[in-house]
Amino acid sequence: MYTVAQTGEDGPAAAVMHYLPGAKAPSHLHPGFELIYALSGELETDDGVYAAGSLLVMPPNSVHAPRSPKGCVGLVVWERPVQVV
Repeated sequence: MYTVAQTGEDGPAAAVMHYLPGAKAPSHLHPGFELIYALSGELETDDGVYAAGSLLVMPPNSVHAPRSPKGCVGLVVWERPVQVV
């Protein structure tokens, strides 16, 4: 595991994200970088559609609400914990 339990309250973390078809995340702010590597399926943001093999880089202080009408699996790395807005 690579979570704030190991890295500290404001530390980095990583997870494998599984979005079922139609799933969406609430709008949230990234105080640090977030990297999302799409392993399968498609992930959408207001900036576009990202197919398997795409790398999204969300810079510090960016806000987004990712969704996946078709479903997707991705590896997500957070430099700092996100804040729901």
